[in-house]
Amino acid sequence: RAAMAAMTVRDVLYMYSIARQAYDRFISVCGSPEKAQNAVALLVWLDQGTISAIHHVPAMAPDAVAIVAKEANVVLLCLRHQEPALPPIPLISALCMQGGVHIEPGFFAFHQDLVVHGVAHFLDGAGKFVFDDRLHALLRR
Repeated sequence: RAAMAAMTVRDVLYMYSIARQAYDRFISVCGSPEKAQNAVALLVWLDQGTISAIHHVPAMAPDAVAIVAKEANVVLLCLRHQEPALPPIPLISALCMQGGVHIEPGFFAFHQDLVVHGVAHFLDGAGKFVFDDRLHALLRR
């Protein structure tokens, strides 16, 4: 029987350090914790596959950060309400293309259940640590 290594909170925060940097960037531009969390959660869900867009966010210009946040939040809103058609996501698509992967709204629509559940799983799990400002302040000491 193999023993599983227990992950500490510090391990989780380290694993998601890019997600936290992206979250801080979204917050600094958008100001809305909920919108920032949704945007990070969607990009983290994408990042679980072969698509890494989230690592671009911390260095992006404010206008671009605001657009990515808007695109991500609109996609999630549509998916959560099972809208048949999703709006265009030019900036998220462009970020994914930099990693050599073509993503369009139909991808999210096709994987609607996976996206909604995956995003909720992150928000209810690791996201609780990633988005906890007091926890980050404590661990930086």
